[in-house]
Amino acid sequence: MATLKDAGPDTAIVEAAKAAGVGARALSSMFIGGASRQGLVLGFSGFSDEELMAATVRLGGVVRQQAR
Repeated sequence: MATLKDAGPDTAIVEAAKAAGVGARALSSMFIGGASRQGLVLGFSGFSDEELMAATVRLGGVVRQQAR
């Protein structure tokens, strides 16, 4: 899980990440009641080190773009 500060809605980041080929879930969608938190839920199993590094670079670009 990675929380987001000043990066825009997590749902928008999830959609942009999907377009960049990176899968993530919006943390805000996992709250039933009360105030939700903005963040991403990420999975790492089953991927090579190279795939994880490439996905991290793409996701970082997405988050930076959404924060503008």
